[in-house]
Amino acid sequence: HDLNRNISDVSLIIAVMMLVVEALMRFMVRRALRPLAELEEPLTRLANGETNLTVKTSGDREIARIGIALNTTISAIRERDEALHRMADHDSLTGLVNRARFVERLEQEIRRISRGGNSAALFFFDLDRFKHINDTYGHSAGDRLLIQVTKQLDQRIRENDLFARYGGDEFTLLAYNVDLARAREIAESFISLMHDFVFYEAEQAIKIYFSIGVTLID
Repeated sequence: HDLNRNISDVSLIIAVMMLVVEALMRFMVRRALRPLAELEEPLTRLANGETNLTVKTSGDREIARIGIALNTTISAIRERDEALHRMADHDSLTGLVNRARFVERLEQEIRRISRGGNSAALFFFDLDRFKHINDTYGHSAGDRLLIQVTKQLDQRIRENDLFARYGGDEFTLLAYNVDLARAREIAESFISLMHDFVFYEAEQAIKIYFSIGVTLID
């Protein structure tokens, strides 16, 4: 009887120990896999097109590497999306806002002013000798001229105003919160700025002029 009792006690102890070991192993497995389970949410958000997120890089080395790889992928996707967005809204040569984006912003401003906002001014710039440069020195010279004129005019653009390449040798500017007197001052400052501008091509110094039109949006 004592032997049977001892065997029964030992069996019970072994069974309890096995249950404890099993529970401990389950706990350790869940703990080890927790960082992997935490990847489910950011992966779901990424699959839904969201790229403004960062994956935690915790846990075992292998799981941490997965997190680092995911962050690298998310960063690359975000940079690609930003580049595509910029290409859609900006002129590839000058880097200025393009015509479509400018018209969209202009329409927004007209609606804002129609609801009682302050007045704004719309400027239109047209280079007078651009066709002559293109025909005489080639389109690459015309491109260089547009880039230089962009840099020249950009010196007088206020930080919050919208400067755009409207097409060809035409530029537009939307100056916010200005009246007619201030719009004339801005136009005169551009004329003064371009007065001494000279374009150099094929060892030739070429004087460049442009016309400015301005209208008040009120």
